[in-house]
Amino acid sequence: MKFSDLITKPVISLYDNRVEGMVVSAFFNQNGNKINSLLVEGVIDDEMFDDYVLDVKDIYSVGQDAIVIKNNFCLKCSNINDENTYCPINACVYTTGGTLQGKVKDLILDENFCVDKLVLESAEIDIKCVAGIKQGMVLVQEDGKQINISKFKHKAQKVHIVSQDSKAIIMPLYDFSKSEQKTEEDKKGDEPQVQVVYVPQKSINSDNILGKIITQNIVATNGELIASKGSVVTQNTVKLASMHQKLRELSFYVR
Repeated sequence: MKFSDLITKPVISLYDNRVEGMVVSAFFNQNGNKINSLLVEGVIDDEMFDDYVLDVKDIYSVGQDAIVIKNNFCLKCSNINDENTYCPINACVYTTGGTLQGKVKDLILDENFCVDKLVLESAEIDIKCVAGIKQGMVLVQEDGKQINISKFKHKAQKVHIVSQDSKAIIMPLYDFSKSEQKTEEDKKGDEPQVQVVYVPQKSINSDNILGKIITQNIVATNGELIASKGSVVTQNTVKLASMHQKLRELSFYVR
């Protein structure tokens, strides 16, 4: 059946033996590929109308001229918010290669009210070729090329909390504990990861770090090198780090 054939179809109740209203719109799922319910404009009297929602699971049958329900208790008051009412009709159709195919003019539905095909002005697109339906746009796989869209999802930064109630220092994260081995393909598109290391907010005793080896370059905010990796901490190093407010960082990168 076509989506356009549902619109303006009357809804009749078997038990109440009357016409309850007329279908004026439909509510789709978040993927835009299945109708969850229909919006029915019901007649209260000759001059008043009210809107009702009819879940497709409550439909008894869909005939050529009417939609049949068991009784009028299948009609519920309309209280669906906008985020659940997206409809792919009039959505622009683009291929993954960036070609505009046209706009969706109609839909062909199966018996479960799932979208089987998108009807454009001069073509029909099988739902299997659709990569996504969202926010007034349909994305179609180009020339049968199957693209896993989920691979392009933004990867959140990983944060490792060492301690709380402390001061944070952001450093690159190197996680050697994972046994899982990534392929070169998996590594492509990975977002930079960070580790949050907390240094306790107590005063630094410079005597405890004198003579220790520095494990990483300590650089001031103006770009000046305070201490190089592999060098030994001296009184002069401590003084310079303290002047640039890098003493806490220096105390962390020593062994």
